[in-house]
Amino acid sequence: IKLGFADKKMQWELGYNMSLFDDNQDSLTWDNFQPGPDMPDVGRLALPPDNQFHQASLTAAYQVADTTRLTTLVSAGVMLQDDDFQPYRVGASTAALPENSLDGKVYVYSARLGMTSRPFRPLRLNMSYRYDERNNDSSHGRYTYNILDSDNTAGPVSNRPLNYRKQKIDLSGQYRFNRYVDGVLGYAYGKVDRDNADAEENQENSVSAQLKLHPRADLDLSVMLSRMDRDASGYLAESENQNPLVRKYYMADDKQDKAGLTLSYMPHSTVTLGLSADYLKDDYDKTSI
Repeated sequence: IKLGFADKKMQWELGYNMSLFDDNQDSLTWDNFQPGPDMPDVGRLALPPDNQFHQASLTAAYQVADTTRLTTLVSAGVMLQDDDFQPYRVGASTAALPENSLDGKVYVYSARLGMTSRPFRPLRLNMSYRYDERNNDSSHGRYTYNILDSDNTAGPVSNRPLNYRKQKIDLSGQYRFNRYVDGVLGYAYGKVDRDNADAEENQENSVSAQLKLHPRADLDLSVMLSRMDRDASGYLAESENQNPLVRKYYMADDKQDKAGLTLSYMPHSTVTLGLSADYLKDDYDKTSI
């Protein structure tokens, strides 16, 4: 559902999205081919639970001046599911479970703010801020489950609802030297805060430079270089079975160098040929594995 408004300076739109899922089946049951002393005659697997998602959003844009424009987006949503858990094994009761259901509630929030400006003709500036939050308010418990519906148990294991808050700032400027050459410089800063994760915080700083060449009307060439430096907080594996020397690559300290080349050629008005190549090198200087 959407409701919008627009005039010469301002545009806005209110929106509401809804998703409802119902599979009408709680589980899948089958006959075991080789039941043994520890294995029942049948096995069972829980199927995806019934769930729903609701989200409200607002997008807006405002022409501050002839050369400057602001845009924004804010949204809030909730994911819900409350199907009853299956017992640990076929024929057992649910009394041993710590909860009757997950009682899943996940709240998600987003905000975007952007500005584009052209203070004078050859120069174009872009600035943006992005915020995303996930708040998982589902139940938390320790489970001692049965392996393949047998009498053998494993665990206990805990479900750890993941929460995070992400922020990112992007700044860039493009300058047209002449009809054949454009230069672009960029800087980005990102920060991620997490709960119940191996690394509770990451901070990233990156710089980039790009040269765009237009030697002919039918040929475009672009060369890009960038450097990213990620600093992670103290790493502590949440999983009890994880090698303490292992680091998840997206949470570990990292220095990344990147070079890219893009070529676009239009031999005919109806045909465009493109070629792109990237080289990346990551240095996880504080990671053993």
